[in-house]
Amino acid sequence: MEFPPRQVFGSEDEWLAAHIRQQKVSSVVRALARHSEPLTESYSNFAHFVAGSLLRDGFRLFKNGGTPLLERHVGDWVEEIVFHAGAWGVRGVYAPVSLRIHLSHSKMKEVRAKYWAPPSAAPRIVACGDAGQIEASGRWILWNACCAPEAAEDAARTLERSVLPWFERFHEPFHPARQLALSRAALVDAETALELSLARAGVQGGRSFLAAIGSVDGALHHRILTRVDQITTAAVSGGRGTSPIHNVAVIAASYGLADKAGS
Repeated sequence: MEFPPRQVFGSEDEWLAAHIRQQKVSSVVRALARHSEPLTESYSNFAHFVAGSLLRDGFRLFKNGGTPLLERHVGDWVEEIVFHAGAWGVRGVYAPVSLRIHLSHSKMKEVRAKYWAPPSAAPRIVACGDAGQIEASGRWILWNACCAPEAAEDAARTLERSVLPWFERFHEPFHPARQLALSRAALVDAETALELSLARAGVQGGRSFLAAIGSVDGALHHRILTRVDQITTAAVSGGRGTSPIHNVAVIAASYGLADKAGS
């Protein structure tokens, strides 16, 4: 079995299986590779190469309990790229590693505390997922750190061409239409976009976001306002659930956003 520098998977289950499942490697290949660098060194070299490529963009390399982590702070934003080594590998042959993307905002916890249970558990996270999901929808990527420097070069290109522009979309000044567009971006939904509107522009920002929804999808806007009415009159639970429309309505009801959102 060959282990190329980069593998792309069309489902998370396939990606996860390749990440943790032991792969078949012949005894001959293992013997030929026994004098290669240890797996820990392959992973470390991969992380340092990628970190060096993003140094000019303001990212710094840290060790988070032994797991390499790239981090950048831009205003209220915290951007992280976490290197996840696979559960299994063969020195000199296969060292699977994925890149997990995390984006947080310092004011999200305060926004969510109003309807989160318990409030102290409200997270700051805005979005997280595999770098492949940002590169293209429905895609997960594994790199083979033993393929130096091809794998690290490819990972750096993916970050520079897909992930950094994705991060930078969030840096743009708040505007309801722009925030609505973000709700369709990779790893972000309408619920999170509304929370971000509140975090960045307060109650008026939340109302403007709801109005932006109404300007492009009147039926959806009406369903949200109907659910807000049901929550405020205690006809349905005001707790968060699994329905995106319900959760948007919970946020709107918590902040009184429907009062001036229009119908």
